[in-house]
Amino acid sequence: MRVKTEARRHAIVEAAKYVFRQYGFEVASMDMIAKEFGGSKATLYNYFKSKEEIFFAVVQNTVETDFGPIFLILRQDEGKPLSRLLTQFGGEYLRITLAPNVIAARRMVLAESQRSNIGQHFYENGPGLVIKRIAEFFDHEVSEGRLKPCDTDVAAKHFKALLYAELHEPYQMGCIDNVEQGLIDDVVKRAVDAFLASYQA
Repeated sequence: MRVKTEARRHAIVEAAKYVFRQYGFEVASMDMIAKEFGGSKATLYNYFKSKEEIFFAVVQNTVETDFGPIFLILRQDEGKPLSRLLTQFGGEYLRITLAPNVIAARRMVLAESQRSNIGQHFYENGPGLVIKRIAEFFDHEVSEGRLKPCDTDVAAKHFKALLYAELHEPYQMGCIDNVEQGLIDDVVKRAVDAFLASYQA
C-alpha cells in the first residue's frame, strides 16, 4: 500500500487545476488528470473519491493561495485610514479576480452549476468566503465608529458589487482584452468613494 504524502496530493491538485482549465469540468476525466499528474488512476483514487472531490480541492487550493494573503490586509488597520485599507484590498482583489486563470475557473463553474452542486461549493469557498471576511472587518469598523451601524453582510456585498461594476462583465465576455493596473486603480478609487459616501460614519 502506497503511503499518502501531502506533496503528492498537492501535485494531483495542480495537475487537475490545469486539466479543468484547459478542458472544462465536464470533459475532464480522471484518466486525463492521471496523465497530467504522471501517475496512475489508482493513485488518484487513493487520494480522492471522485472528480468532484478533486475539483473541490482545486477550489480550496485556489482560495488559500490567491485570496489568503489579501484577507490579511483587512487585519492591518494599525491606524491606517479606512479609505486606504479598502483601496489596498480592492486593488488586490480585482487584480486576482481578473486574472485569466480565475476568469476561466468562473466560466467553468457557471457552465457546470446547472448539473451539479459544484457552483454552490465554489460560491461558499470563493465569493461567499470573501463576503464573510469583508463583513467581519466591517463589524470591527462599525464597533470602532468608522462605519455607520448597518447590516455588514449587505454592506460587504455592496462593496464587492462596486468593485465588480465596471470591469468584470465586459472582461469576462471578451469585450476588454487587457486590464491595465492604472485602470484597476481608477475603478477601485471610484468604488471606494461610492461605498464610503453611503457607509462612512
